[in-house]
Amino acid sequence: SKYQRAGKVIRPDIKIPEITVYVNHPNTSALDLEKSIVAPMRNRLMQLPGLDDIQSESRDNSAVIKLTFDYGTNIDYAFIEANDKIDAAMSELPREVRRPRIIKASATDIPVFLLNLSYKNQQACSGSKNFGELSEFAETVIRRRLEQLPSVAFADISGTVKSELFIIPDESKMQSQGIEIKDITDALAANNISVSGIHVREGQLQYNLIFRNELRTVEDVKNVIINSSGRPMYLWQLAQTGIRQQMQQGLYLSQGQEAICLALIKSSDARIDVMRDEVSELIGQMQEAYPEIAFETSQDQSFLLSYTINNLRDNLIQGCFLAILVMFLFIRDYRSPLLIAISLPVTLVISLLFLYFFNISINIVSLSGLILGVGMM
Repeated sequence: SKYQRAGKVIRPDIKIPEITVYVNHPNTSALDLEKSIVAPMRNRLMQLPGLDDIQSESRDNSAVIKLTFDYGTNIDYAFIEANDKIDAAMSELPREVRRPRIIKASATDIPVFLLNLSYKNQQACSGSKNFGELSEFAETVIRRRLEQLPSVAFADISGTVKSELFIIPDESKMQSQGIEIKDITDALAANNISVSGIHVREGQLQYNLIFRNELRTVEDVKNVIINSSGRPMYLWQLAQTGIRQQMQQGLYLSQGQEAICLALIKSSDARIDVMRDEVSELIGQMQEAYPEIAFETSQDQSFLLSYTINNLRDNLIQGCFLAILVMFLFIRDYRSPLLIAISLPVTLVISLLFLYFFNISINIVSLSGLILGVGMM
């Protein structure tokens, strides 16, 4: 019924003139991502009508392009045109580049609920290494499985720890060999080269070439050769190299225990109850597959939706009953209250039919207006 379809939104959907483009291309440095993917897309998106500002931020393996439009711009049409511009830009990019995700900003873009991940055994999570493994697992596996659900737009992750490569030079060895820090940085830069944007035409065919000579593992970094007065030396002979956890900029706690938080935001056309069922089913599957990880949900907005709709329904029934009772007490005639008892439900059904045929969403404001109308009648 139309009343059950009210589970899509709680409040009116307010259009915010913002569109965000999420670009994801693994194993690509921020510089190459900016030159080969983000720049062509940004040049295309700058042609959108009503565009007030465009900002982009490129990182290793991912980038974000934020579009801000003038107030009054039809964001639905802008969203369609933005998709057209992205499709046009995709034809100029290499085939392995995945299509970016384009998301409209809306007042309903609040997380439906939070999914908290932690180890069931607190001692297993006591080490930073183990929590780093949980962070990587949540980023690469759980987040992607959640975003594959049709009702989930994206999952905003927080509380994770990142890994970083560290190189600690041995100053005494460097001085004895006459090597400076600049020699090490130059050697690392010379062995970490990626050249893209090369177009080769053969007849009617055109090929996009990318040459990569990148340092991908710790062993690659350790085996970088540094010239010392004509004598080659490996980096591991001059410096200590390895992987460690980055310094945490924040901390997320669940039940007093360090955890990882996934804020799940639904798709614009999805219903909250459908999303809740899909995510609950997926959580059940992951609990069986990964019994050592605790999955806990919090700040469930679906409960607020059910409570609000039930509260409005009860108010509607009470309003009808009180209106009939007051009419009967003052008029003391059964015909007038009976007429009201018949006309009120008929009026509400006709109102809901108009809302249905004009594709107007039922939310707190429209239901409150119906309740107020019942009281006035």
